[in-house]
Amino acid sequence: MTNPITNLLRQNIEKFPDKPLFIFPKNKTRWKTITYKQFSLRLNLYSNGIASQKFSYGTRIVVMLPPSVDMFALVFALLENGMVPVFIDPAIGLTKVARCIEEAK
Repeated sequence: MTNPITNLLRQNIEKFPDKPLFIFPKNKTRWKTITYKQFSLRLNLYSNGIASQKFSYGTRIVVMLPPSVDMFALVFALLENGMVPVFIDPAIGLTKVARCIEEAK
């Protein structure tokens, strides 16, 4: 089954490999840029790793990562493989994390 948002991302990777996808502060005076092509390398690593695990379509996967390029690559890889990312902020405490995981079932 295809996913429209991941298909659109893959199309943009093909069309604009050298165009910046992420631009964020590296430190107080410099910026870091990640191109579509650089992002696709991370996306492919995550996607291939997930595919090798043979999860069932629609499996819910808990994501407890801070916002980052890797978090976005993981989320797109999950979507591309038919998984459902469930975002949980670990700062809510262990009891509430466990309750969120239970509710996500």
